[in-house]
Amino acid sequence: RHAMGIHQTLVNCRAEQTGTEWQMYILETASECLCICFPPKGTSKKFWLFDAKQRSAFRVPGAYARVHYTLDQLVETVEVVLRSTTGTQAEDVPFSLFALERI
Repeated sequence: RHAMGIHQTLVNCRAEQTGTEWQMYILETASECLCICFPPKGTSKKFWLFDAKQRSAFRVPGAYARVHYTLDQLVETVEVVLRSTTGTQAEDVPFSLFALERI
C-alpha cells in the first residue's frame, strides 16, 4: 500500500506530468487491473479509465471505458470500483501503479 493512498498518488502523478503527450498508468490491486489515462496538460481532452471487467455499479454488461472531465471525477470512479470489489475504503486497498513508457 502506498502511504499516500490512491487519491494523492494520482494527484502527484498529474502534477509531475510533463510534455504534450498522454500519460498512461496501470493500477493493480490483488484482484483488479485498471488502465488510467491522463490527457496532455493544457488541453481540453478528458481523463479516461479502461476496465476489462463488468461492474454492476455502472450497469455495463462487460468491459468499458469511462470519460472524466476532471482528475477528481476519475479518482471517484476508481474508488467506486475498489470499494465495490473489496468492501473497504479505496484508501485502505494495497495497490501498485505502473507508468507505461513509450517504446
